[in-house]
Amino acid sequence: MEELKKRMKEAPQTCKLPGQPTIEGYLYTQEKWALGISWVKYYCQYEKETKTLTMTPTEQKPGAKQQGPLDLTLKYCVRRKTESIDKRFCFDIETNERPGTITLQALSEANRRLWMEAMDGKEPIYHSPITKQEEMELNDIGFKFVRKCINVIETKGIKTEGLYRTVGSNIQVQKLLNAFFDPKCPGDVDFHYSDWDIKTITSSLKFYLRNLSEPVMTYRLHKELVSAAKSDNLDYRLGAIHSLVYKLPEKNREMLELIIRHLVK
Repeated sequence: MEELKKRMKEAPQTCKLPGQPTIEGYLYTQEKWALGISWVKYYCQYEKETKTLTMTPTEQKPGAKQQGPLDLTLKYCVRRKTESIDKRFCFDIETNERPGTITLQALSEANRRLWMEAMDGKEPIYHSPITKQEEMELNDIGFKFVRKCINVIETKGIKTEGLYRTVGSNIQVQKLLNAFFDPKCPGDVDFHYSDWDIKTITSSLKFYLRNLSEPVMTYRLHKELVSAAKSDNLDYRLGAIHSLVYKLPEKNREMLELIIRHLVK
């Protein structure tokens, strides 16, 4: 055992036979079937030297033409962070052959780590691309961003199932935010561009609102709002919250009204 370990450390290239995949095993990906969207199982093989991912379907769509192995060339791999129970052990990849992001689900957390290590996967970026303090406040460019998001969502995605529950690709969210809040040309982004799907826009809107320098309802009124919301007396609760809303700064109240009208719709 010690001799074998020594040989492996000294010549790691001999541990893998030429032409053999760096890693292989089962992965799931979401696809549209006749009865809706579901997780589809593939047997996947990844060759690190050529960055080639071969995906062989283990299940076939009823009545559809039999699919053969699909060869994809990897461009990017990033771990997916989500609290959703059906999105555990996931990571996102981008390839040369397919537009957009492909979400893959491993069999376990340990299995995901192995795939990401083989694919040189990156950790998701959690810092806000809106780096300047003034850009994280409720200003004109922020209002423009929220209005454009709402306009596209209400125009193209109002009937999308799980509209704000479905999480968009972290890669695409970062791209959209970086492009929109680019100091060289702020706001110069076409939200109807094909790359920005509804999931990306809803996730970007949530990201922006969560990363403001201060919540829309402000820190100053937080305790009073929580206290009013917990009251068992409905008339008192409504009156107290109504009063507190009108204590908000004008821009905060305007943003709150914008969001509430959108959520009601």
